[in-house]
Amino acid sequence: MNLRGIGRRLGLVAGAIVAIGGLGGAASAQEFVFPQSGRLSSNYYSPRPGRLHMALDIVGPNRSAITAARSGRVTFAGWSGGYGNLIIVTHENGYSTYYAHLSGYAVRSGQVNRGQTIGYEGTTGNSTGPHLHWEVRRYGAKQFVPGAVNSYVTRGNRVPHDYPGLGGDSGGGGGGGGGGGGSQTGQRANRVTASVLNVRTGPSTGHRILGQVTNGQVYASSESQGGWQRLWFDGGRGWSSGTYLTRATGVTGRRVTASALNVRTGPSTGHRIVDTVPTGQIYIQHSRDGDWARIWFDGQLRWFHAGYTASVGF
Repeated sequence: MNLRGIGRRLGLVAGAIVAIGGLGGAASAQEFVFPQSGRLSSNYYSPRPGRLHMALDIVGPNRSAITAARSGRVTFAGWSGGYGNLIIVTHENGYSTYYAHLSGYAVRSGQVNRGQTIGYEGTTGNSTGPHLHWEVRRYGAKQFVPGAVNSYVTRGNRVPHDYPGLGGDSGGGGGGGGGGGGSQTGQRANRVTASVLNVRTGPSTGHRILGQVTNGQVYASSESQGGWQRLWFDGGRGWSSGTYLTRATGVTGRRVTASALNVRTGPSTGHRIVDTVPTGQIYIQHSRDGDWARIWFDGQLRWFHAGYTASVGF
């Protein structure tokens, strides 16, 4: 069975994902920026013997500068087997970024700012040509990084994915730091009190509507801003007015621990896949059926395999 087949059997996804590699714009407080400009020769889902790549391979000019994807502290700079010359930068709340196959180092230890040169592209270790192997990890587990093979990314542009738990980053390079507008991080469960409530792309009525939730549904949020709550709504996040949300207690959330997890119409792999969600996202568990959890997802009740999640209390 191929990797895609294995993923389907387990409730995971191992197929290609389409992303805009060259997405522009400065990084917000919740994001990383690309550490190198170039073509993606491998993406997160590229196959490796018996596993997935779970990283980006960025091909730029040999010996070109590699920069820190976010402010942090260099905790390792040295030889590491197949990684060759490797730098590890440790960030807040368990996050770290790995920069492998380097030809040389610009730093060896200590604090670095986002956008600061830390090393140079090379082909050391298990490498077939000059490129940067770049990973995002949290507490040692590899995290999803978007990008399509043969697309291009630009150093300093934001990675188009949210990483829960990241705080403000006042470093240089890819742009401004804090979320602005009185933004606060903080995990909570929210019960909808309106008959119908819009979920939008940003924290005001001027932003596009993503979908709707209805009275009694419960969604986890990770951030508030100006009276709005940022909800894990579908395969990503959206904003709803806190006027129509009340804090829910005594509920259980499920945090996705797999690299990507299928959401289905029923509690088995025989049911249709409606979407996939990446690691770190949190959904409120409505009920259980064996190993399967029924969750509020995109305004409806859906299912995913609880074996690839961790319990979160509120």
